[in-house]
Amino acid sequence: NYFSLLDYWNNNHSAEENKFTINNPGSCTPNNQYGFSNGTPCILVKMNKIVDFEPRPSHKLEDKDAYEAAGCQPGPDAIAVHCYGE
Repeated sequence: NYFSLLDYWNNNHSAEENKFTINNPGSCTPNNQYGFSNGTPCILVKMNKIVDFEPRPSHKLEDKDAYEAAGCQPGPDAIAVHCYGE
């Protein structure tokens, strides 16, 4: 198992820390250079650096096909991140 340790500020503006277990990291492992070795680099998006920003899910029925095409499970807690470019 691999772990991701995330530090963030909660709604009370107090620092908190969570440790997440990644049971199926796919190619996102140190031995595979975190996906860079096969041209599919892993990306971790940290969404709490903007002061007072709280990411909120906005599940829309019309997004369901896009979620499923990307291999994601749409749901009330899902936050979509779109990447564009080369």
